[in-house]
Amino acid sequence: MKRMYFIISFIFACLILISVRLGVVTCIKGGEYEEKAWQQNSTDLLLSSSRGNIYDRNLLNFTNGGKKKIAVVVKSENQDEDFEICKLLDRKDAYSNFNKLYKNNIVYINIPWNYNTALIKRYNNVKIFEDTKRYSDDNSGSVVIGYLADNKGVAGIEYAANDYLSNSNKTFIKKDAAGTLLPGISFKKESNQFSLKTTLDKRFIDICQESLRDVSGSVVLIEIPTFNLVAMASSPSFNRNKIEDYLNDESKPFLNRATENYDMGSIFKIIVTAAALENNVINFEDTFACSGDKKIENVHFLCNNHEKSQSLSVLDAFVMSCNSVFIDIGMKTGYNNIIDMAKKFGISEQLIFPINFPQKQGVLPDKNNYYLADAANISIGQGNLMGTAVHGAVISAIIASGGMKRSVNCFDSLIDNDFNVVKQLKYGKEERVISENTAILIAEMMKKTVEYGTGKQAKSEIVSCAGKTGSAETGISINGERQVHGWFTGYFPADNPKYALCVFVENGRSGAKSAAPIFRIIAEKIYNLEG
Repeated sequence: MKRMYFIISFIFACLILISVRLGVVTCIKGGEYEEKAWQQNSTDLLLSSSRGNIYDRNLLNFTNGGKKKIAVVVKSENQDEDFEICKLLDRKDAYSNFNKLYKNNIVYINIPWNYNTALIKRYNNVKIFEDTKRYSDDNSGSVVIGYLADNKGVAGIEYAANDYLSNSNKTFIKKDAAGTLLPGISFKKESNQFSLKTTLDKRFIDICQESLRDVSGSVVLIEIPTFNLVAMASSPSFNRNKIEDYLNDESKPFLNRATENYDMGSIFKIIVTAAALENNVINFEDTFACSGDKKIENVHFLCNNHEKSQSLSVLDAFVMSCNSVFIDIGMKTGYNNIIDMAKKFGISEQLIFPINFPQKQGVLPDKNNYYLADAANISIGQGNLMGTAVHGAVISAIIASGGMKRSVNCFDSLIDNDFNVVKQLKYGKEERVISENTAILIAEMMKKTVEYGTGKQAKSEIVSCAGKTGSAETGISINGERQVHGWFTGYFPADNPKYALCVFVENGRSGAKSAAPIFRIIAEKIYNLEG
């Protein structure tokens, strides 16, 4: 009897547990399981509006600025009808769209805003969506913002922020048990939109892009003292809505010249000067001779920036960018000390955060394998030494910040539809690179360079500027012409620095003539814009 009672009690307890479990599944987790079933038996439609927006620091939008119509066609069992649909939607690319449809079971076709939807109303495997146009037709921020392929970022911020921006808003289409898309039925939307606020300023990007209109090159603008990336531009640029038009363009518009490595030339003399001062091998009272030609291990180094002199101060050598004197300074400082200082300035690092932002780290020579001629080369910014325009801007930012180096942030925060901060994305790190006194001395040299030296074409009547020119020999000849890149890195206003700016002009021949005037134009326009 007791055994029978135990069995009945056990069965009764099991029934209660099963009932409770069914209740939990039905009432509490029913929606969750239903959602999982939907996702397992559906396909996410790739619409522009399914991706979060990208904003500048003032919440001006870089993306999702317009509207468009898009037709989603699902493959049916009637090939003739499917081809007719493709032809009705886009006669010009009917065959191409039809092939995509039968390869992928689904095709997306952009249609005119005023398209007569009644033409395809009788087909149940087509749905028209009012979608957001991801990009405007100008090239504002094309390189730094990047672009999409199959609704995934493949360049710039679109790539670096892919995990944050993708699948914010989803539209699903149902599949049957065999995995075949069910046409005309079971569309479902799900919204969980987050967008990205960046540190960029769209107004400044437009100014920088316009300044490069007639040259190949780049511009990088960093805010002082935050080291936030405020603007980046590269030329030539491209229209992100017409990517296919540029695939065979020999001018390489997809190349971000702001994050690509180039020979640095004389802007590297800022780092050489810092290394010499920090290692106490020179002071402002020292004088040097320049004969216009220095020979190291049968290698001739010419100096054509000024007249020969038997008595040049360190300041004079910097302002005139004297190669002969800087070779002497570099030799006294030491090859390894110069490389160590370059590392402190971040030349061998990827500087922009997040670190997956597409960018190059600079190139520095091997400390343990060099000749005297190599030491002479690096003293004037030549040899096995390369950097990006980002590195160039950071060099000036460190000087203008009194010798401090900070993280260069491009992302500010993740925000919701009401612009509330969901997650802070800035990376915070700072370190002292050189003493404040060394930074002050070099800052004074950079001011004098613009006042009466090689950088005088950056001198403005509107805003005070400081900087250093660079003309970098590449060792490359194209059609018999030696390629010489032009650089100018500096900051403004000179006495109360707010922005560090680097201008690079590909084969600009002379930084003084090609890059310095662009620096001045950008500095003046930004200064006027901010009042």
